[in-house]
Amino acid sequence: MTITAANDSLWTMDLDRPVLTRITYEAENANPVWSPDRSRLVLSRHTGGDARQMHVMPSDGSATPELLRPSDRAEVPESWTATGNILAFTRMEPTGSDIWVMDMEARTARPFMATRFDESRPRFSPDGRWLAYASNESGRSEIYVRPFPGPGQKRLISTEGGNDARWRGDGRELFYRWGDAILSADITLAPQLSSSTPRVLFRGPYAAELGWSLWDALPDGRAFVLMRELAEPRTAVTLVQNWFEQLRSK
Repeated sequence: MTITAANDSLWTMDLDRPVLTRITYEAENANPVWSPDRSRLVLSRHTGGDARQMHVMPSDGSATPELLRPSDRAEVPESWTATGNILAFTRMEPTGSDIWVMDMEARTARPFMATRFDESRPRFSPDGRWLAYASNESGRSEIYVRPFPGPGQKRLISTEGGNDARWRGDGRELFYRWGDAILSADITLAPQLSSSTPRVLFRGPYAAELGWSLWDALPDGRAFVLMRELAEPRTAVTLVQNWFEQLRSK
């Protein structure tokens, strides 16, 4: 997780105890993504330049984050294939956001979806053969799934808006957010891609902010991790007029 302060730092939490452990200390760090074997993290890091760039580090914080690739645009890591060889990330262009993929061994990157619309928040299916993502090509953000690495037609999953998708561990269900709701659609991947009508699982006052990943689904699809906004304490403000005249009268 990211804890925001003078410098945004990354921390891990042991959910069984729970105990927080800080793993970064310099620069601004956010958007951590676990490697499939949980030994590494890819993160976006701001070291004083104009753009957040992707770095990789041991997940226990035993080494300083290493620059993954130099870039003149902000890049946000999003999803790692189960084999660990491909990373999907969102790249911010002057025309909007695009989806790129990176070969983690060769450290070469290429655009996967780059259109005049905003495409973002890519998520690989557990078998790595499909990519869920958000796009505003319809005029609002919706969730789509398309084969990876392609070719093939995309399928619209959401029906009334959607963002920030998550796969169930077996690839048979896709969760996503819209407003205060967490929704779900059943997914069939073979012999061809199909999906059910989305249904609302639950609603709540959970934090959501563009550009930040503020929730996750556990692999079994029965539990979720979300952030709840804390209520701000109410503050009374009293306006006193002509206070100088009151002082003179005393």
